Amino acid sequence: MRRILFILVMFMSLCGMSQNLYVQEQKGIDGMELKTSNAVMEAEDGSLFLSVSFEDDINRIYKLKDNGEVDETKFIEIAGGHHRGYYPLFCHPDKENTNVYVYIEHGEPTVYNAIIFDNNLNVLETVRKTLPYSDYSDMEKGDGGMVYNMTESCILDSDNNIVIMKHLEESQNLMLVKMDLYGDIKAEKEIFVNINYKDWDFSYRSLFVYNESPLQYAFTFINSEDIPVMCMVVLDSDFNIVETQENILNTNGYDVITSSGLSYEVTSYDDNFYLASSMHFSGAPFSNSVSLKKIDKNHKIEDRYDNVELQEDVHFTEPYLSYKSMAKTNDGNIYWFYTKTNEEDYLTEDLYVSMFDSELNLLWEQKVLSGIPEIEIMSAIVRENGDLVISGYNFWRTLYTIVVGRDFTQPMAVEEDAVSSINATVYPNPAQDFVKISAVGSQPSVVKVYNCLGMLVEEFEMTSEEIEINVSDYNPGVYFFNVNGETFRIIRN
Repeated sequence: MRRILFILVMFMSLCGMSQNLYVQEQKGIDGMELKTSNAVMEAEDGSLFLSVSFEDDINRIYKLKDNGEVDETKFIEIAGGHHRGYYPLFCHPDKENTNVYVYIEHGEPTVYNAIIFDNNLNVLETVRKTLPYSDYSDMEKGDGGMVYNMTESCILDSDNNIVIMKHLEESQNLMLVKMDLYGDIKAEKEIFVNINYKDWDFSYRSLFVYNESPLQYAFTFINSEDIPVMCMVVLDSDFNIVETQENILNTNGYDVITSSGLSYEVTSYDDNFYLASSMHFSGAPFSNSVSLKKIDKNHKIEDRYDNVELQEDVHFTEPYLSYKSMAKTNDGNIYWFYTKTNEEDYLTEDLYVSMFDSELNLLWEQKVLSGIPEIEIMSAIVRENGDLVISGYNFWRTLYTIVVGRDFTQPMAVEEDAVSSINATVYPNPAQDFVKISAVGSQPSVVKVYNCLGMLVEEFEMTSEEIEINVSDYNPGVYFFNVNGETFRIIRN
């Protein structure tokens, strides 16, 4: 008979033990108070790098250890302090073991910068080039000032160009600029989106590569006219508008998006689909749910997963999303993360990480941080080995770097005595409402159901060769049915 020993995963942040989960928390570095974390990346040799902003407009690039801890022994000091916003950190497309960090220095004039460095944090080259527009200084209007002092989106496209997008002041217009790594402009355009809506000033726009061939971009925003909904604009490679979709997510009674700029993220999945992560409310000024959706290029929702928390007497966000909320693995699985109000201290949040397959079946979910006030996730990458690396901070000026092993929550078979003689089957898989267990030729007496954490969910005796189990009350995810020692992995949709 086969014996399976389930190992329960214990969190470092909660119990001091973990299986490939590392949580690092730093209040300051080198005596300086943190302002924000920024981009995290993995170099060709496996090195991890993180850009960090401190008070007094000091910015640095550090190397991270494999457990996410900041190595304070060496860093790159970034010149030009006033560059708020998120900027990419990536491997150089043409040079081996070389990395690039780009940022926009806001002011009059506005300046594009790039730092090119090797895997030992030696600066090889710097780029500094004036852009064809100016920013307000500290968001104050002045002669010649045109736009806000924060680049709303700055991405690296599939042709290794830098694309930035900014909202033009006192209009519905947007400025888009595409340049190579050395700041030479390849395309620029001011566009107008013909949609009747309000609150341009507070709408965060999420820019991403929509198609790679032919190259297209897309950006989304919240239309807060009457009932807030998510809108999408698709652009060609020269920033001409190809399509405007005014409502891509409002599909059921509670699926109404908040007007908060931190309520969603949209990104490409493959040539046929994109992903949308959004936060919703239901007739009250607070979030009731978050959801993850896989949507085809005709804007039809193919798959979705909802985490619904309807608590109309609670006036705190539960749950909610941050700047960054998902990352795709090389084999098509999806990491997804959100925060939920801590049950014991409603002024703090818990951070959850989930993994889904390509059809948004929940494979596992775990709480990786507990009792953190106002955490924001700024960057997340998937390493070559499949591990997730998250960079975030909270408003108490604390830096968090988290390394999550790809399979760290799944139960593991660590001991096997012999193959069972029981000819058992468990079906259907995936299951929705019921699971049938059949054991032909031998009648097992005990059935145990474990969740993906190895915790016992249910235990009962079989009274016939075939029984039916109601699983409609189970949370969606992976379950393990142990039939007298024979274990079957079942997905509950």
